[in-house]
Amino acid sequence: MSPPATVSVRSFVNVVPQVTGRIAWVDETFDDGGVFAADTPLFRIEQEDYKNALDQAKASVEQAKTALAIEKAEGAAAQEEWKTLNPDKAIPDLVARLPQLRQAEATLAAAEAQKADAALALSRTEYSLRYAGRIVESDIEVGKVV
Repeated sequence: MSPPATVSVRSFVNVVPQVTGRIAWVDETFDDGGVFAADTPLFRIEQEDYKNALDQAKASVEQAKTALAIEKAEGAAAQEEWKTLNPDKAIPDLVARLPQLRQAEATLAAAEAQKADAALALSRTEYSLRYAGRIVESDIEVGKVV
């Protein structure tokens, strides 16, 4: 007869969400002694603020796209006017609105980055782990701010 087997914990993980907010939902297995599968949502932080931030970022992207389109149109019109009035002269950058165009492009790039950040923050409101495990101790509960 073989001796009894011993089970020990390989590692402990402290749950620390990457975003803050009030806990809106907790999986029933996320309690002392609970067992969970890999990639199972364990709890969710209220998402409304993060959804609003994403909506605002999407609107900023659209505003920046519109500003860029306007700048391109104004630059094209200014270049045509310059060519009509000064057919033998090179178009200066300011007349061609090149600095304004670069600024509008940079504003669009910044808005797109903010949108990506907002989408990432929203995705982080649902907490899961990439591996299966057992809950040793938990004080996570609905309504708690983390």
